[in-house]
Amino acid sequence: MFSTLLERMIKVKVPDRNDPSKTVELNRYVIDKNEEPTAVVFGKFIPWTGPNGHGRLVDLAKKNFKNVVIVSPTRDKSFDPKVDIFNDKQKSEIIQKATGLKFIRVDSSIPIRMFTRVVQAGIDRPVFIVGPDRINDFKRYFIEYDKNNEGTEDSNNKDFGKGEYFFAESRGKDQTSGTKVRETLINNNKEEFLRLTGYYGDDMWNLMRNMLKDNKIVERVNFKFDSFYYLTEGGNVKVKGQTSHKIPMDQITAKQFDEIKAEITETLKALNKSFQAKYKKPLFPNIDANIENGKLFSGSTRPFFTMKYDEYKRHKKYVGDMDLQYPEELDKELGAFLKDNEGKKFGKMTYFGEGGSSPTQYNTIFKSTVSPDLVENIQFDFEPTQWEIGSPSEFATFAHYSDWDDIKANVKGAFSKLLMRALVSSKERLGDIAVMTPTGKISKSVKFENPAMRKFSVDKGMRVAFEPVLDAKGNIQKTEEGKPIYKELDTKKSVYSRDLSDIFAFIFGQVPKGNEKQVMHSFVGLLKLMEKYLDKEMVKTVFSSFLKIIWEKGQEIEVTDEFNQEGIQEKDFEVKKAAYDQFIKVFPYLKMKEEALKKFVMPFYVDLKASKQRRKEKEASATKVGKR
Repeated sequence: MFSTLLERMIKVKVPDRNDPSKTVELNRYVIDKNEEPTAVVFGKFIPWTGPNGHGRLVDLAKKNFKNVVIVSPTRDKSFDPKVDIFNDKQKSEIIQKATGLKFIRVDSSIPIRMFTRVVQAGIDRPVFIVGPDRINDFKRYFIEYDKNNEGTEDSNNKDFGKGEYFFAESRGKDQTSGTKVRETLINNNKEEFLRLTGYYGDDMWNLMRNMLKDNKIVERVNFKFDSFYYLTEGGNVKVKGQTSHKIPMDQITAKQFDEIKAEITETLKALNKSFQAKYKKPLFPNIDANIENGKLFSGSTRPFFTMKYDEYKRHKKYVGDMDLQYPEELDKELGAFLKDNEGKKFGKMTYFGEGGSSPTQYNTIFKSTVSPDLVENIQFDFEPTQWEIGSPSEFATFAHYSDWDDIKANVKGAFSKLLMRALVSSKERLGDIAVMTPTGKISKSVKFENPAMRKFSVDKGMRVAFEPVLDAKGNIQKTEEGKPIYKELDTKKSVYSRDLSDIFAFIFGQVPKGNEKQVMHSFVGLLKLMEKYLDKEMVKTVFSSFLKIIWEKGQEIEVTDEFNQEGIQEKDFEVKKAAYDQFIKVFPYLKMKEEALKKFVMPFYVDLKASKQRRKEKEASATKVGKR
């Protein structure tokens, strides 16, 4: 590799333009056909135009060249903020996310100066990938690329001192341009953005829109979902010494069932009216429609409101709480509203108070008047979720819904989300790699043994978890042992996809057909999709990952302090075993012997019992101190 620009050039004498009788000595670049060419995809990228735009140039470059780099001029003082809507740092992040290629900044967009800076950056034989809008700018100073192009040292030759370009003929069928893509971003036209750019999911849309918000070009972005999914059973909150009551389906009549639903509906509408009077916006947008279609409710609360008494009672012994979704941007207002309205009556129910809150929900008690001898303190859980066009978004519904097929199979809604984690993490493994820590050292942690390239979060969606560490030529760096080096991406800086079609396609290798996206909502449905699309070896990998996830530290789904003589927390084991049994029902060859399964789960319960014991001892010690 040539370390400087001068080493890549030769000195020649040419006639002095001011005095033809004299000569001047100049340095001129000479092509060396023995050098490996490097494709240079360049542009101002205002903005990056995706697979159908700039991405086509990258694909063309990768198809025809071994090495590819991205080049862009630094934004100068003359930039137009209405056109150049992203700063240099943001452009770098966008392009890195989009391509993973080496990115070079230069101080000019003039072709010959760009060429000089690229050679100065250590690129020996750069070949510029040129679209139809810039071809005339390059023909004057560059020749069309051929791997056998001979460099000439003859100053009289018309090609003397010229670099090389590779021509990309069109913008593609959608005529994707920066202007069109920029307009979709500013005007919040996601559908047109996806059509123009060719992106399948919404990762890049969310990234760019959030940057525009940071730049104060748009006011707000519907992309915030920082909660996590509660796995524990509802109906256990305490307020002022009183515990919430579960609704006993085996004791209430059909008339009481309907009366409780009517009472809750009336209360929610009264609550919504009072909230709107205070904050000039509803807590529950389109409340009538969202109650009628059930979209206001999450978990198993939705079928409670949408199904008939006999069908619901057949499969549900009790109802622990009312899971209610509200727009996440109203989180602070709701917290203040609940604090200010304790003891107030909404409809026929009285709001008793709040028993705790977290990033995921406010846990409250409302007092019922229908059958106080059976159930008086009904738990309302208010869950902040992403809303779109007056209803919870598709992903919010997916993340917070207990499918009726799972309820009938006695499988809790949490398991479909845990299975999604197993599916995404099993699909693309990186094998024997080395992982570089933020300090630049190679990690020795066992957690990086054959890590998953992508991960799934029930609150945020799917993300890329690792990216390669590249050298100056854009190649993946390797250790002395030859292991490719990657670095783990910070979850706070990661871009998540909540597009269910995108997630489906990644897991199953194709676009969902018919109602398959809806089928993916349930644990039972996911097993059917696995049976249809995944081979036996992948099913085994997913099953193994799923068992590790549901019995990993901290994953207690049924909370109780009761353990049997073997040391197993039976209620938790039974709930998880129901999901295991459904797996075995679809894939009998995965069945484990009873002794093998218990041996697998015992470390989890031994650790769980010990941690509960430590907590009791700590609480007892604190009580003694308090009595002194």
